[in-house]
Amino acid sequence: MDTKVTLSFNEEVIAEAKLLAAKHNISLSRLTEMLLKKAVSSDAYSFEEFPVASWVNQVAEGPAEYHTEKKEMRLFLDANIVISVLNKEYPLFTYSSRILSMADFENHKLFVTPVSLAIAFYFAEKKAGTVVAKQKIELLSKYICIAGNTEDAVAKVLQHTAIQDFEDGLQYYAAKENNCHCIITQNISDFYFSDIEVLTGENFYNKHMLHYRRNKL
Repeated sequence: MDTKVTLSFNEEVIAEAKLLAAKHNISLSRLTEMLLKKAVSSDAYSFEEFPVASWVNQVAEGPAEYHTEKKEMRLFLDANIVISVLNKEYPLFTYSSRILSMADFENHKLFVTPVSLAIAFYFAEKKAGTVVAKQKIELLSKYICIAGNTEDAVAKVLQHTAIQDFEDGLQYYAAKENNCHCIITQNISDFYFSDIEVLTGENFYNKHMLHYRRNKL
């Protein structure tokens, strides 16, 4: 049975909500109902169970001193995941920040290549300037592992007939040489040739992070 309620929202929020409702061909009331159902569902507190680590917020918001023990699993982060944290880009930051926070989890390791760091630095520098961008990369580098490419990996990329993009090939073999279990990227189609699991940030969170609790890792 439907019950009428009166709610007050910011005018800009209402305008954006109306556009979203129209996009999905539903009423604003039905959209609000769907969001409320989500809020009171069993998954409502899933983000709270995986809070963003303090040092990840510092990477996103600016330089600060914070130190914690570096832990260990093997996840490979593509440049777009790193950029979303450095520049605090929503909606991806909701997932990428929590994935990056797994560097604090026991038995987990996160890997990124120098190429990805260079790309991330470029976008961070455009937004925050050179000094802050360097400080963010420096802090980030304390918590993640740098996965370089060997001469053998370069040769394998060149010999792999299915690989059309050289940079994507280098990323893939960096993940493979470091025994990574998953490549996390927003561009899944770039790794069509991969025999390693490839997931977006949101898909990784939903598939893997909701199935365990931090204190069990």
